Amino acid sequence: MKARTRATSCSSLEMNFRSQNDVNTVARIMKELGLKSRTVKKYKATTNSRHNLPVYNNVLAQKFSAQAPNQVWMADITYIPSKEGWLYLASIMDLYTRKIVGWHVDKRMTKELVYLETFSTRAEAKKRIFEYIACFYNGKRIHSSIGYVTSNQCERTYRKTA
Repeated sequence: MKARTRATSCSSLEMNFRSQNDVNTVARIMKELGLKSRTVKKYKATTNSRHNLPVYNNVLAQKFSAQAPNQVWMADITYIPSKEGWLYLASIMDLYTRKIVGWHVDKRMTKELVYLETFSTRAEAKKRIFEYIACFYNGKRIHSSIGYVTSNQCERTYRKTA
């Protein structure tokens, strides 16, 4: 509630102030409230689509649902910064249970293969990622798309009824 009130107040302040003096006033008030602006980098396409490699059809057609476990899996890659360099996390999610069924972390983005925390080492990042996926994401995080239960609960329920 507090964060929402601050965001609303900040938004209202920005709409009401237009001159340079007003911008300084907004900056001062934001500082007093402990608020900081967060800039978003402009999107830059990094995919090279001009190649002769096979391109697979989009068989999901933006319908991200399944009627049972292991019918549809979705993959994603996340880049994680550390002071030693980038770490790449590739994960595979079952769309029925929303469970992370497979993942791999490596210092290079290979064929085997937007986090706000910077880790000191890659080993520290790998440990924290494992804890997040195995303990929190699959075991404790509820998903609205599967009836506000965890991925592990959804999978157990399906197995009992199948």
